[in-house]
Amino acid sequence: EIPVGEARAFEWQGKPFWIVHLNQEQMDVVSRGHASLKNLGTAQLEARKINLDRYLQSNTKEILVLSLVSNVSLCGVEFKKGAPSEILEAWNSGFVDKCGKGIYDIAGRAYEQSQADADDLKLIPYTMDGHRLRVYFN
Repeated sequence: EIPVGEARAFEWQGKPFWIVHLNQEQMDVVSRGHASLKNLGTAQLEARKINLDRYLQSNTKEILVLSLVSNVSLCGVEFKKGAPSEILEAWNSGFVDKCGKGIYDIAGRAYEQSQADADDLKLIPYTMDGHRLRVYFN
């Protein structure tokens, strides 16, 4: 059981990931985005749009499953309730790269303050069967 508004790290067959149990305010942030999101290349922006569309069509909007590892660092990312000093706008939890190379909102989208080559965290597909979550790795 993951409390509402919290995230827990898990690992399955050597693949680390976060399960996030979103509160209403966090769900609103996922749906609308914000001004400080990083401008990505065309392919990454398309992936961001696909991820948002999948989320909006999901019947389990209170759950997100994200990679624990970013594309710019093998240090992993940690869940933060308090805003990093670089973020000046409203912050309702998110992720920070342990090596300081990336800052991500609650949906794993990279902020402008991230390292130049940082992409969004990978959203991992899942299904819910009652209270059981089934995660699908490629």
